[in-house]
Amino acid sequence: MVVKFASQLWSWDKDPFTEFKSGKEIHDLVAKIGYDGIESMNTNLLKMSEKDVARELSKRNLGIAICWLGRGNFFDHAQHKKLLEEAEKHAGLAESFGVKTSVTIAPGRYLYGGVNRISEERFAVLVDFLNKLGEISTSHGMKLGIHQDTGCAVWLWDEIIKVLEATDKDNVGLALDTGHMITAGGTTQDIVELMESYAKRSVYFHLKDAIKPGVPVHDPPPAWGIWKRRFREIGKGEIDWSLVAVTMKKFGYEGWVTVELDQPETPVESDMISMAYINTNIKPLLK
Repeated sequence: MVVKFASQLWSWDKDPFTEFKSGKEIHDLVAKIGYDGIESMNTNLLKMSEKDVARELSKRNLGIAICWLGRGNFFDHAQHKKLLEEAEKHAGLAESFGVKTSVTIAPGRYLYGGVNRISEERFAVLVDFLNKLGEISTSHGMKLGIHQDTGCAVWLWDEIIKVLEATDKDNVGLALDTGHMITAGGTTQDIVELMESYAKRSVYFHLKDAIKPGVPVHDPPPAWGIWKRRFREIGKGEIDWSLVAVTMKKFGYEGWVTVELDQPETPVESDMISMAYINTNIKPLLK
């Protein structure tokens, strides 16, 4: 069983804990902390071309976890052609770098609320888009996962289930975020139950810890500054990580997980705290 851990990186440029002069320094620190790679190319932060990023990662035996695909208003059929063309381009690039997993995230709840609040027609448009996105991913040797998020139309338990049950199980899977399960009012047991229910479709994980109470469930969603304060480094919140790790091992998960903390005050230091906990308390349970 091989589980690899990645750093998301996307908020590192705001961290007073350290300063970076180049993408190479960032790669050095990722390796030093003990990660197996980075979540995605993130060329804006690294200020390097895709080929340079791939070359520098290879030098340090680091990998790339995923390719993000299809960000936009999936409820609008008129936008599908453009979004799918962009997805095809990004998927082709990711394939050339050996990426095996793609992830998409549903539109924001501010559009129409959660998927349970939209019309059957709009839901059918969403499902059609996700299935086509899944077909593109599969054609490039990647498994597509739907990432549930506090601010998005797929967030609550019944919204996740509704979308997974409606989409093509061969091409569309689940990219579970542990922290966003807690903000949705869930518990560790809910996380484990979802993992067990969709074990064969679990293609990727975001690991973040969180504390209750969760954020108010309403539309439009709560402001970023409200719900992000609920997130914590791995081991600093209320999630029982031993149960999560044992469940991963039980259904034989192999692939990437990313530590994503949603812009803590000191993201690099928080990454270090999280990886130290993972090394001591999670990795031993995965062996």
